[in-house]
Amino acid sequence: MAVSEEKVLANAEVAARRFAPLGLEILQIDHGWQRGDVTGDWVPNERFPHGLRWLADELRKRYGLRLGLWIAPTDVAETSDLFREHRDWMLCGEDGKPRVNWRWYWKPNPDCYELDATHPEAYRWIEETFRTLRAVKGETAATFTLEFLGGTLGDQTLEVVGAPRWVVGDRDVLFVAPGRSRLSPLVRMMHGRVRVMVDAAGVETVAFHNGDPIPDPGAFGAARPQRRSRAGRPMSLAVFLAAVEARLRARGGA
Repeated sequence: MAVSEEKVLANAEVAARRFAPLGLEILQIDHGWQRGDVTGDWVPNERFPHGLRWLADELRKRYGLRLGLWIAPTDVAETSDLFREHRDWMLCGEDGKPRVNWRWYWKPNPDCYELDATHPEAYRWIEETFRTLRAVKGETAATFTLEFLGGTLGDQTLEVVGAPRWVVGDRDVLFVAPGRSRLSPLVRMMHGRVRVMVDAAGVETVAFHNGDPIPDPGAFGAARPQRRSRAGRPMSLAVFLAAVEARLRARGGA
């Protein structure tokens, strides 16, 4: 991995000049800031010698940006200290041994396991991990991007409460973060999902992920969730898509 605090600050300088005028507020550090360049040990590696709190402060003072971090709290690489020290916290098979979930993309390509969040100690470890990261990032912290959460290993399934669910036949409009093969809904946008419904007249309308109708484009993607009412008249799919395209064109994204 080539990610480092120097490169983050260099990118921040360009981002502040070119993209802050367009509304950019957060500089997100993806995979590569954590120890070992694998999942499991969520502390800064040697390429971030000043730590995350210092980096968050520098981003704020120099460029007016807030720090975001990528993290996959339930994914644990075999080469991590967490796995070596707490194998019993992983989802295990009938033989009592941790079950391999998948293999890490980059060298040394270790096997990865799933942290069993129902284990009391593992649950407390997740809480403490986020508590620590929030503390070291300070008040300038902006967001966490969460990936690899939950999944099914054999007959065992870990689900993320509140995450979107789909069944065969669903039609949706999805706002997702770019990635490899995994869907990453943008949580700020009401889980990144717009449900497509059909009213009594056969018109396709749009609704929030929980089924409440979307009455106008401004109600979707707000920084703070708006109070909604099922009595609101739903917007048609065609009007919604046109509004999204217009907003993208206005921001230079289409």
